[in-house]
Amino acid sequence: MNLDIGKYRITSDPMNVILNIKFQKRDKEGNPSGEVGYKPVGYFKDLESACNRILNMEILTGQANNFEELKALIIQTKQTITAAIREGSHANE
Repeated sequence: MNLDIGKYRITSDPMNVILNIKFQKRDKEGNPSGEVGYKPVGYFKDLESACNRILNMEILTGQANNFEELKALIIQTKQTITAAIREGSHANE
């Protein structure tokens, strides 16, 4: 499995679903190299658990200042996840 969801990538191995986050690679001097990499942020038993982690991470790192902004953030994140899963399932057909 290789599913991109915004700044996240979900991969898998025979035992886990792995949630990775995108980062900008840097050269030896610490300057951006222009390359993108992914580092794991969690290992999960199934896709649903990994998607729930994405939602939780977005809530915790989001800039919502009131309930309406939080609600909008949750709706947008769920739509992004759903669209990526739909797109991934159509690519496998």
